[in-house]
Amino acid sequence: MIILGHGIDLVDVAKVTQLVERRSESQLLRIFTSDELAYCNKNVRRKAEHLAARFAAKEAVAKALGTGFTKGVAWFEIEVAHDETGRPTVRLAGRTAEVAKSMGVVHLHLSLSHINEVACASVIAEGVPATMSVRSSCNQGDTKAIAKLPMKKKARSQSRPSDTASTLKPKAK
Repeated sequence: MIILGHGIDLVDVAKVTQLVERRSESQLLRIFTSDELAYCNKNVRRKAEHLAARFAAKEAVAKALGTGFTKGVAWFEIEVAHDETGRPTVRLAGRTAEVAKSMGVVHLHLSLSHINEVACASVIAEGVPATMSVRSSCNQGDTKAIAKLPMKKKARSQSRPSDTASTLKPKAK
């Protein structure tokens, strides 16, 4: 698999705070999923930071797909969730999932960060381009170039001196 796209976005937390204050819950559901809002409402003190990070993630996904919010890609079809270890993940739904699949996207890697003033997200889209198969993604020339790369030698296992003494031979002069 190869990197098909990368998106990054920064969001001003104060602007998200204003957005949340001016909009009703039903209006926020045009941008965020109900699960995202529930997660962010758990920590009222840092709610705006968490929402800003999710907003940035949605923008970063749209950039990684290379579509922006066109071709059917929608805010509410991009959801930031967490895996069993707490790591943020991206879930796609509806037309947005179809767009990603048609591009050959298999996985979206997500990284989030936020402080009082700013939130950022980085998304890497990984997969196989729809126009090439896994086999054709590495042509013969690439294979030869890879074969010429210097490889690290395996580290020898450490043995006790008594074990190595019998295997050492003096250099011939």
